[in-house]
Amino acid sequence: MALAAVVVVLVALGIFATPLRNVLLPTRGSGNSVSTTVGPAPAASASSDQAAQAKRDRLDRLYQQGYQYYNEELYQKAISLEDQVIQEDPAYFEAYAVKGIALCYYGYFDGGNMKTKDFDEGMQNIDRALALKPDYTLALFNKSLAYELYANYDTALYWYDRTIAIDPKSVWSYYGKAAIYGRRGDVPDTVKYLKQAIDLNPEVKKYARQEEDFNNVKNSPEFQNLVNN
Repeated sequence: MALAAVVVVLVALGIFATPLRNVLLPTRGSGNSVSTTVGPAPAASASSDQAAQAKRDRLDRLYQQGYQYYNEELYQKAISLEDQVIQEDPAYFEAYAVKGIALCYYGYFDGGNMKTKDFDEGMQNIDRALALKPDYTLALFNKSLAYELYANYDTALYWYDRTIAIDPKSVWSYYGKAAIYGRRGDVPDTVKYLKQAIDLNPEVKKYARQEEDFNNVKNSPEFQNLVNN
């Protein structure tokens, strides 16, 4: 997308994809662990459970802080914190998703000649998140967004569709598709997918009016009618 983006409160940002056409990342809850204890737990077990919960809470905080750094475009800090989470819990799939998209953005905006390397490593992390949880919609969305960022538009459209198949209310996936068609000057498909995003969240209109991805279609009556009425 280029991309207007959303941090938690939907902030429209510049011409290129910014990190924030994202949804709020869920904090990993206690439902991720399953107790196998039957009957009263001994004191040692209770202490162990408390230590495990304390670790989960600490990793959640690191993960959320890493995500916040990503939203603030502090990609190296985001990558570093998510690495800490992964080192302590290699099954923490959410951290791979954030590290992956942060690497892609870092390679695009800050990496210079490292662009391809960072993109490849970013995709490996996103794919690792999906290997751990194949229906993790944020990882699917991040994969779509990264392909869009690097102008692999047909592949991005495929992954946006994959995201929508799992989460039909993925507003920013519809918006991402609209943005790609907007760059291509395809008025009917731009309007089609942008309308789906607006139907889910009318606030999208004001971001679409400022979105440079729509420059090739913004003067069409269909687009103007959609975003201004």
